[in-house]
Amino acid sequence: MRALPVLWEMVLRDILSQAKASVAVEWRRERWGSNAAPGWVSWALVLMVADLAVFLDYGHWHLLPGLEQPIAQALGLLLHVAAALWKRWTDRYLGAAFAESVRPMLMQSGPFRYIRHPFYAGALLDKVAVALVFASIVGWLLVIPWAVLLLRQVRLEELHLRRLFGQEYETYARQTARLLPGVF
Repeated sequence: MRALPVLWEMVLRDILSQAKASVAVEWRRERWGSNAAPGWVSWALVLMVADLAVFLDYGHWHLLPGLEQPIAQALGLLLHVAAALWKRWTDRYLGAAFAESVRPMLMQSGPFRYIRHPFYAGALLDKVAVALVFASIVGWLLVIPWAVLLLRQVRLEELHLRRLFGQEYETYARQTARLLPGVF
């Protein structure tokens, strides 16, 4: 279910709108990070399908029942809500930036004034939250490939943004953290 919006945005909408200008397709690729790392969305979709195993673990397998701690699960729920709100806020700024400009612009407001990659930070936080909420060893194991994929995407996007914006991005990068304010 979580993969459907990504599939719609990246694949189906492109197929259904072949008559539209190629600029719109290029904007979507830029927004989803496909220009920086072609093919990364396919890996994300594979991991989204693998995420379904977390529900199987919680509902049927119970591979590590000791992970079921009400306080940890409540914390996970709070983290999940925070990550969802954070990603929603980020999406609003990204949507506005890509709707108003013919050329991509360097985002420096909203969540982007705190960190350079707020959507990926929210996604990583959400993966930890899901592992906590569902008390799943499978969820914790899936945090690893998600972190590898998202950290790789951050690195590749930063190279892309440096090429795209040059000194403006360098200045912005010195003033903000990548994913965690004041730390990384």
